[in-house]
Amino acid sequence: MSKKQIYSVGYRADIDILRALAVTIVIGFHSFTDFFSSGYLGVDVFFVISSFLITKILIKRFEKKNIFRQLFNFWSSRIRRLFPALLTVLSISLIIGYLSFFTEELEILSLHAWRSLVYWQNFTLISEIGYFDAESIKKPLLHLWSLSIEEHFYIIWPFIILLGLSLSGLKNYALPIIMAMIFFSSFFYSFYLNQEDTQIAFYHSLARFWEMALGGMVALLVCQKHDKIWGIISLMLLIACLMVPEGIFSLLVHQIITCVLTATTIWLGFSMNNMSPFVWLGKISYPLYLWHWIIFSFANIIFKIQLGSLAITALLILISLLLAALTYQTVERLRYAKIGFLVCITWGITLFCIAFFFHKNVGLPNRPHLVYQQDYNLQQVRHKVKDEACLNLVKDPKFHYCRYDDHGFDKTIAIIGDSHAHVLFPGMTNIAKSYGFNTLMLANSSCPPLPGFKWHTAKVSIEMCQNQILQIYETLKENSKISKVVITSRGPVYIHGEPERPFTEKTIVESLEKFRFPELLTYETYGAGLTAAIETLTKLQKFDIFYLLENPELDFDPKDALPRPFVKTHNMFVSRQLYDLRMQKYNNTVRGAIGNQITVLDPRDALCNRSECRFFDRRLLYADDDHFSVYGSYQIIKHFEDQIFEKP
Repeated sequence: MSKKQIYSVGYRADIDILRALAVTIVIGFHSFTDFFSSGYLGVDVFFVISSFLITKILIKRFEKKNIFRQLFNFWSSRIRRLFPALLTVLSISLIIGYLSFFTEELEILSLHAWRSLVYWQNFTLISEIGYFDAESIKKPLLHLWSLSIEEHFYIIWPFIILLGLSLSGLKNYALPIIMAMIFFSSFFYSFYLNQEDTQIAFYHSLARFWEMALGGMVALLVCQKHDKIWGIISLMLLIACLMVPEGIFSLLVHQIITCVLTATTIWLGFSMNNMSPFVWLGKISYPLYLWHWIIFSFANIIFKIQLGSLAITALLILISLLLAALTYQTVERLRYAKIGFLVCITWGITLFCIAFFFHKNVGLPNRPHLVYQQDYNLQQVRHKVKDEACLNLVKDPKFHYCRYDDHGFDKTIAIIGDSHAHVLFPGMTNIAKSYGFNTLMLANSSCPPLPGFKWHTAKVSIEMCQNQILQIYETLKENSKISKVVITSRGPVYIHGEPERPFTEKTIVESLEKFRFPELLTYETYGAGLTAAIETLTKLQKFDIFYLLENPELDFDPKDALPRPFVKTHNMFVSRQLYDLRMQKYNNTVRGAIGNQITVLDPRDALCNRSECRFFDRRLLYADDDHFSVYGSYQIIKHFEDQIFEKP
């Protein structure tokens, strides 16, 4: 067989069937994760297919003279192939984002848009890995990371092919050896990264090039002409591999098996009767891949639609299919137009400038149809943790939060606790000054002011927390103006952690059966710490002491309840029954520990009726799932002001 036949790039329907399999398994993973838990490996199938085809195309091109012209023609053909659908999807995404996204959402969307246009999305996502990273469904352009990796391959691979061909003169050895070297180098780098952080390994281009090299090496082989039954068997094994639940193999092992089976299936080739629907699905696989995740994400962000329901998810997939087919039949035709390259470049530069402008202007906060969000943003601002007035009062505070609203009054109310004390401070200062009180806030992050309550297993952390608590009580003792003290903390979170979302009777009960550190953090140790706190306070001086119980926790982001333009407000609520179930033992522990010595402030009285608890009252009462907003802080103190302060 001649080299011309070996490197032929004639159409193969079986490749489109493999594309159909890949996109189906990816959509399955995104929509029914429990059933398609390994569906993310569909992207690995795409990588092997793409590198197989690109290698054949490049070798065919480089058989001709004028290498520089062939390089330009290759890259321009890639732009004409990839840009029309990509630019369409990004343009519509930015339009929808401008109309319906809140400021921070549009800022992230536009960042990801322009980074995707320069094919840097995968490294952008790596930089976002961490505690404060948003959940994936909130990132409409998350899936474009794979295009970035492919584009990096398209830039580098032509030079690899040229090097191999120049050394071998189209003979047998140099090019396969170079590809093998890239394969092993990338593979071992992927192995190294997987030991450190699997997410970085997942997104990193160099950790994926071994898959591309594998597809390239298959392209150097002559496709076998033996009985196609072996191709069908290989395909069936590949499908079985993609359906194996996550965790049976390690990520890297599962990737290896998937890529090897994909490469083997391509090498063997296969044909099946009546496969035209699958071939059609393979032809629209690229726009379908682009559209489906954006549709899923927008449905969740704007309409709060949760994937998993068969009817709703099927409808979203159908919409994705229709948009993909429409894209394939219209804008993707640009690849054949004489002016296609010029249109793509002009459109891409324009869209890049728009996305960059949106991002650099922090999501356009002054959009006229979203003016009301500015008030929301102001309510969610966390004020600084320390101020000068408090630092003048407490020299070198060891604790985290130190705020003092000093109006020169001869009376002061102090708030002690954890981050709940911090968010309570704005509301308290607003009301306390009307009663002639200064407000002092002394609090720790994740360290309730309970002497002897060991919130952590590490000795250093325990000692640090206890020293911080001691300094808080010393500050209270030294300030003779303090006549009232409010204690507040997150309570059950220290003992059980947070319940699984969404909250149900089952998840609440399960959360109460789990203890973070059973030997240290129990209701008994919490009660003993609270008793010690009351005894310590009563010995310092005569205080009026109040204990604010834990407020209702939310199993959703409160900003999701904000009305969006053109969208009805979402019906979200907090179940009073589940709140009571979650807090029952904690509330009983608190009341048992303090007896009649102090006043208990119960948020149920302020926020709940018989069936529901409020998180919204003309404005959001919460800044996140558990902390009050500035407005919520004021409202909760306003409700209890008659109990805390004497009426004038």
